[in-house]
Amino acid sequence: MFSVSTVSMLAARVGPRIKRDREARGWSQLKLANAMRDAGGSGYSSQISLWENSRSLPSEPNRLLLAKVLEKPPDRYFTISQPDDEDDEDEPEPQAA
Repeated sequence: MFSVSTVSMLAARVGPRIKRDREARGWSQLKLANAMRDAGGSGYSSQISLWENSRSLPSEPNRLLLAKVLEKPPDRYFTISQPDDEDDEDEPEPQAA
């Protein structure tokens, strides 16, 4: 089980990745929500907004579904550090709570 600070740090990293990956495809939050629903999930644009703004962390099934619909490796939404994080100049460093 993760501590609250670990979940907060993960959300602070995963949220901007979701947004960046969605925007790279030229998708709106609604289009991503529809793609997740079409793939068998229950993604809604209000949830996606919370995820992208690091206010909530997607459940494990939703993170796997995000990886599928955004065509990214599954671990992209499960780890704090990623190889492309050095390109995240606009992404704030996570702070321990």
